Amino acid sequence: MKKNQRELSKEELIEQMKQLGGQYKAPINENVSKNKKLLYYKGAPDGRIYGIIQESSKYYIKVASGKKANPNVTDFT
Repeated sequence: MKKNQRELSKEELIEQMKQLGGQYKAPINENVSKNKKLLYYKGAPDGRIYGIIQESSKYYIKVASGKKANPNVTDFT
């Protein structure tokens, strides 16, 4: 007979949650999209460089990781 959740110790409950969470975990696909385009970038008064990035049919405003004079798509995170 299984214990009720109220009867489980803290460690047993955490272990049960880890097991249940691992069963339905989908693999994470972190491939870098190859169809990114830097459409426009501009330096702001705070010293950061903001850019408009197009990924397929979606547009994002991103901040450049460095402070280059001419940033490219890979500089934006």
